[in-house]
Amino acid sequence: MAIDSKDLFTVDKETQNFINFYKTIGVEFIKFTDLLREMNILPKTNIQLKPFLKWVGGKSDILNKMEKYFPSDNNITYIEPFLGGGSVLLNNLEKHYSNYIVSDINKNLILTWNVVKNNVIKLIDELKKLEDKNNKEDYYLIRTKYNETTLNDIETAAYFIYLNKTCFRGIYRVNKNNEFNVPYGNYKNVDFNYNNLINVSKNIQNVSFINDDYKNVINKYHSENSFVYLDPPYFKTFQDYDKNKFDDDEFFQFIKPLKNILVSNSFSFLELFEDKEKLKYEIIETKNKINSKNPTEKRNEILMIL
Repeated sequence: MAIDSKDLFTVDKETQNFINFYKTIGVEFIKFTDLLREMNILPKTNIQLKPFLKWVGGKSDILNKMEKYFPSDNNITYIEPFLGGGSVLLNNLEKHYSNYIVSDINKNLILTWNVVKNNVIKLIDELKKLEDKNNKEDYYLIRTKYNETTLNDIETAAYFIYLNKTCFRGIYRVNKNNEFNVPYGNYKNVDFNYNNLINVSKNIQNVSFINDDYKNVINKYHSENSFVYLDPPYFKTFQDYDKNKFDDDEFFQFIKPLKNILVSNSFSFLELFEDKEKLKYEIIETKNKINSKNPTEKRNEILMIL
């Protein structure tokens, strides 16, 4: 089922005919709606971008506390090698840095972000086919198809988002064969939030999404004119995010000589540092909302400047 403009906003008949006409002659729909807003045909809106994925360790609830650590100078390259759900990236888009380079080792995560960027309308068409699939039987059928079937990029992204929304607590975990193996979450309501997907798509057009290891990305792109935000897997906790388990000690040794870096991690990450009194860090209390038996419990995280 193709998405129609009436799913996005309410317009009068004359404007609807205008939109339909330009859609038929190949004008890109999203850019065209921006044009309509500039012409005051559609209302301009001040939109808050939201992550379209749930993600273990997401930073949505502490963004206001992190704000002061990011550069105010927009003439820099922003680098984020552990993208995940992207809450920090989305929050930093309003700073209009000269370049945005973000990455993740998770191939299908980066594929999904690129599909949102480049093919969001087709993605929504595919997600609409999954709206009535929030049940245990369909979940495991789709999970098997995701793991074992050759899918095109649009299907892969749609399945990735579906599994994220319907699996247990939004966890992304794979086995040694790199197969997604999180059980069904049994949630009553699942919202793909198409309007938010479209708004995210419009705002990430100048972002480069790369599937690569954090070391390669930093070695290639980090310079005196860049700033790096690192949010690796929590120290000594969850390491099954990728078939190649995350190495805490290797990460620590790699970042020690770096500058212009902000690192977020669990409080226990401080154990790796000998001269803690020389470190620049802040302890922040945050909710442990996803990967916890008690989603209301609090945990201490650190924000560290290198």
